[in-house]
Amino acid sequence: MERPIRIPRLPAVCAALLFLCGCVQAQKIALKPVRESADDLEVTGLKSSPGYLARAALLKLPQAAAVIENDPDFAGLKLHVTGVPLETLERALGIPASDDLIDLLCTDKYRSHYPAEYVRQHHPILVLRVEGKAPAAWAAATKNEDPGPYFVTHANYVPAFKVLAHEDQRQVPTNVVRMNVTSAEATYGPISPRGPATREVDEGFTIAKQNCLRCHAEGSVGGTKSNFTWQMLGAIAKGNPRDFQRYIRNPVEIDPHATMPASAMYDDATLAALTAYFQAVAVPEASR
Repeated sequence: MERPIRIPRLPAVCAALLFLCGCVQAQKIALKPVRESADDLEVTGLKSSPGYLARAALLKLPQAAAVIENDPDFAGLKLHVTGVPLETLERALGIPASDDLIDLLCTDKYRSHYPAEYVRQHHPILVLRVEGKAPAAWAAATKNEDPGPYFVTHANYVPAFKVLAHEDQRQVPTNVVRMNVTSAEATYGPISPRGPATREVDEGFTIAKQNCLRCHAEGSVGGTKSNFTWQMLGAIAKGNPRDFQRYIRNPVEIDPHATMPASAMYDDATLAALTAYFQAVAVPEASR
């Protein structure tokens, strides 16, 4: 008589993990049609948007933990934070694969961009709690500046690439109030260089997408923290490339009131690549 095939029982921990994975895959989140609280996160770009996500709804999603240390936004502090990974939030919202970029807008019009590749490599976390408290409550209790209602960090950030003197930069905005769902084509298409491609222009494009686009806009693409638009930068790069490069390296050398961070790490080759790129995207005066 043949012995019956016995299927080994999974250990309790493994079974629990499988159950949790199933819950994570199935969990969805819906947008509210109106803002009901200052902490509601606005969402645009989806068929159901504009809409809003409540903090309570975000807290129901699977959370990730991270330690913030040696961060310029939290100088001298070591903080334990928890929040929703952007990957989890994308799945919960049912974002289609064709929408392969999200951007986050801050109260000061700064805008961070997260193409799918960046999200896969760095696993950014939308922070909901700092030391167990909402950001505003943590700030009030510790007399620190409020970084909320939301901000972004990473559990373990390792740069994925380096172009000349520019190293893959962390996208860590604070005071986030809006999440926009879009695509890399819609975001980077309007700022793609015109004319024959060169290695120098392509290198400048890679740097500008990750650095300059946070504060400078081309139409509806990019941040508007700075009043200098993409075309204005192109005109300066064409008309006065020397001062264009000096400003990038050390803005206060040109304008004592400048608030743009210095890029002292950028060497001559890096500045030349940025100059070549912005010259390549500048629209001739007669074409405007």
